[in-house]
Amino acid sequence: EWKELLGEKKPALDPLASVIPADQHAIFFRTFADLLAIFDEAALQGTPLLRLAETRSESAQSKEKYRDQLCLPVTELSRLLGPKLIASVAMTGGDPFLRTGTDLAILYEAKQTDVLVAALALRRLQTSQKRPDAKGVAGTVVGIDYVGLVSPDHTIKSYSAVIGQNIVVVTNSLAQLRRLAAAQSGNKPSLASLDEYVF
Repeated sequence: EWKELLGEKKPALDPLASVIPADQHAIFFRTFADLLAIFDEAALQGTPLLRLAETRSESAQSKEKYRDQLCLPVTELSRLLGPKLIASVAMTGGDPFLRTGTDLAILYEAKQTDVLVAALALRRLQTSQKRPDAKGVAGTVVGIDYVGLVSPDHTIKSYSAVIGQNIVVVTNSLAQLRRLAAAQSGNKPSLASLDEYVF
């Protein structure tokens, strides 16, 4: 009985929880620096976050696969600029099967939305120069404009969109983008609406 356990408490919620569907898993990072610290630790310790979902994730190089697929390399420049552009980060997806392939979304609470969008566009441009088979795409999903880069074999599959005022999403799935948009608009329950999450 989560309501009973909560009582009158009203804790501060993760800012990105209202965009994540209630039936998805999520990992929240309060700052961009926290995200980098976990990734650095994962490099040293064999990707513990991925092992939470599947014991063999580290041997499949899941972290590298999704980093490349989403066009999100961690560089020295991103380490310097990230904290200036990003307040908090969340990772979410529809299922935990990271090793074999799943829909994944990275959500950024942007401090400077336009600059972050431009930085992500530059990442896609850099990837397209290395992968000429990857083509730019653009469209609209439930009223939300997206841009992206997709290769025929889907080793590159990155869609980016702005949801609401300052939430920037990078995902490998348009279906995932639809679900995020439904949660943000209130057409689908979000994590923030769950008493269990609030507790």
